[in-house]
This record gives sequence, structure tokens and C-alpha cells, in this order.
Amino acid sequence: MNRARLVEIGGGAILVLFGLAFGLGGLSYELGSFDDMGPGMFPLIVGLAIAAMGVPVVVMGLVAPIEKPREAEPGAARNSMRVLLLVSGGIFLFGLLIRSLGMFPAVIALALVVGLTERERRPLITVATAVSLAVIAWLIFTLGLGMNIPAFRWGF
Repeated sequence: MNRARLVEIGGGAILVLFGLAFGLGGLSYELGSFDDMGPGMFPLIVGLAIAAMGVPVVVMGLVAPIEKPREAEPGAARNSMRVLLLVSGGIFLFGLLIRSLGMFPAVIALALVVGLTERERRPLITVATAVSLAVIAWLIFTLGLGMNIPAFRWGF
């Protein structure tokens, strides 16, 4: 077994183990029912979802065909750092803007900054994606979950 395959299997196994541990931790609290959820229901569901995401990673590591290792592209480390900084900066910007400007501007700013990580930038698609994500976030959190997050707010 090559190193890349072992890393994939190990990463998937870690997801499964952490997910199961998180889910089992939720069992120490009252679960309640789906109509009246207790404090243990959320960690149980999230833990099981994380474990379920790790299973296909392990399976693909076990059954996927072996590929020849690729050589790193020139400047790959610099590009990885750029992506890390842009995604982290986008999340930081989201945190700054959500209280002062509301959900729509914060999500749009986050998506636009993260959109800068693409090698081939397509501005129209990036803007359409940002607006779509803002609408979806508003539908889920404000209408679906009833959270009191204003769509727009003016003032810092």
C-alpha cells in the first residue's frame, strides 16, 4: 500500500472515530424526540453525520486504483498559502460584517473573497454563486430555523 492510500484511509478512520466519539458523547444527555429535541440530539446527529462521511473515504482508500504520485507543481506551496489566507480572511470578514451589515452582505463578501481562490476566475459565476448562497443562507437560518439574523442592517 502506498503512502497516499494510507493517509486517505487514516484520515477517513479519524473522521469515523471522532464522529462516533462525538455522537456517543451526546448520548450522555437527554435525547428527547424529533418534535421536542433534547440537548443530546444535536451532538448525536452531527457525530453520526461526521462518521458517515468518513466511511466512504475509508472505502475509497481501500478500493480505489493505485495512481502514480504526481510531482508538485511549481509554486504549489505558495498557492496553498494564498488559498488558506483568502479562506481565513473571508471567514474573518464574514464575522465582522454579519452584525453591522446583516446576512446578505456578509455571505456575499465571504463568497466573493473565497471565489478569488479559483485559478480560472469567472466573475459572473462567482457573483451568481455569492448571491445564491446568501439567499439559501437566509432561507435556512431566518425562515427555516427562525433565527433572528437581519438580512440587511445599516450601521457599524
